[in-house]
Amino acid sequence: MRQRIAYERDQRGWSRTELSNRLSIVGCDLKEQDLYNIESPPPGRPPRVVKVDELAALAEVFEMQIPNLLTAPSTYLSGKAARIVEEMGERRIELVKAYKELDALFKQAFMLMPNDPDLVRLVASCARLEGAVADVIDAVLSAEVALEAGARPAVRRRG
Repeated sequence: MRQRIAYERDQRGWSRTELSNRLSIVGCDLKEQDLYNIESPPPGRPPRVVKVDELAALAEVFEMQIPNLLTAPSTYLSGKAARIVEEMGERRIELVKAYKELDALFKQAFMLMPNDPDLVRLVASCARLEGAVADVIDAVLSAEVALEAGARPAVRRRG
């Protein structure tokens, strides 16, 4: 738990003084030194015991449930990563479905194009977007293949 308290505090960019101040607002009198003794006790001394009311106050200021505060940061992060990967899979399915629908609409538009010059310009503009969407789908599929092979996929960020 002491690692998780330090992790949550660091994630928010809070000093021990800042955390102590926030705890006092919710009625908990943990001082900076108490937090130090919880997070990283001096060599040869056991960590300070966290009382139940202090645990509840910590969970409140970190805006999380007590059981989550009791898990190690690595356990929390693996659960969070699993949720992210699951959501990515759901979005991938939505993206592929939308792309198929877009492709069907392009086929319909191309049938009408010879008779409507405005539609030709619009479809040409949309075709550039379709190419970009196809690039995204290819990148997602490449990342999935890399993940299945145990490699870390390259992530490109648009600036």
